[in-house]
Amino acid sequence: MVCTLISLFAILMLGQYDQFLLFGDSLFQQSCNQDRGFAFAPALQDGRRMILFGANDACLPGSESGQHVPLEVYKNNLRRIIRHPSVQAQSPRLILVTPPPVNEYACEESDAAKGIVGTRRTAEHTMAYADACQRVGQDLGVPVIDLWDWCIRIAKYEPGHPLPGSKRVERNGYLDEVLADGLHLSPAGYRTLLELTMRHIQRVWPDQSPDALAFVYPSWPDAPKAETQDAGEP
Repeated sequence: MVCTLISLFAILMLGQYDQFLLFGDSLFQQSCNQDRGFAFAPALQDGRRMILFGANDACLPGSESGQHVPLEVYKNNLRRIIRHPSVQAQSPRLILVTPPPVNEYACEESDAAKGIVGTRRTAEHTMAYADACQRVGQDLGVPVIDLWDWCIRIAKYEPGHPLPGSKRVERNGYLDEVLADGLHLSPAGYRTLLELTMRHIQRVWPDQSPDALAFVYPSWPDAPKAETQDAGEP
């Protein structure tokens, strides 16, 4: 597990005012990376805590990575994170984020380039972890951003048919657009997550909308002005 965006040193330097803390796996780790263009974390500077796990937990049992976490253990881990005394001591406003869908075609290509043989993820298996995240949020009263459902609907999923991203259907162009390697979000995918996050904040916590937040320090018109010397003085 990685805690990205704010290191311990940064927390000490930032002080006691409210901050957005991203807690998750490599999907949040890569949200700081601007090499491909837009990045989610730099665009999200003020706010609360978001929790995103499940993309790695949803690896198939026995797959080469060894990252598989059984579904019930995954759900219990989310509950333990949310209820942990160190978390509750902050009285945080929490947001759970479901893992996004996977694109089996791109995952297979990415794995082959790394010399990894065999299927590690499937669209159907990942769906179970997204559903589990939703259930944990409902049970504990924690709001959930359903990134999986949003992407699947935009990918034109029809109930009763194989999921977009599955190799049982043709390759899905939308998932190619929002997933960089079949698993991690692309800049377009992070833009989607930011849009969903802003919608959630405006609907559930309007006081935390960017326009409603006060400046930590005075803006430049209100800041104290330094005394200036005449240009002719030494």
